Amino acid sequence: MEKIEAIEWKEEYSIGTPYIDAKHKKFINTINMLVDALNNEESHESFFSIYHRLAFYAENHFVEEERFFAQNNCPNLEEHRKSHINFVQSLIKFQKQYEEKREEMFPEFFQYLKNWLINHIQSYDRCAAEHLKHS
Repeated sequence: MEKIEAIEWKEEYSIGTPYIDAKHKKFINTINMLVDALNNEESHESFFSIYHRLAFYAENHFVEEERFFAQNNCPNLEEHRKSHINFVQSLIKFQKQYEEKREEMFPEFFQYLKNWLINHIQSYDRCAAEHLKHS
């Protein structure tokens, strides 16, 4: 199987809110743990342990983030929530692909994860952070 590249945190991903930035870094680290498990061809059990950690972390992060942004009256919250739902649905789809051993989909899926997370941070989360700075 083709090796998958880990996501490297870059300062340009920072939204200027240390609490949220720390959460995003942990999110990236958890995705990278999954990448390492695939690249190292770890056991099915090991992979799913990390996968479930990612899914659990994503859901908790999204709930916290949505609550934080709602408390601060950030704009586009409903659209932001829909983006989170789409991400979770993608995780579920990937789990099915993994179970079906559709390894050819893995690089594409991880590219999607990387693109989604970076775009989400730089659009929705940055917009909300800008709102917080000016409120």
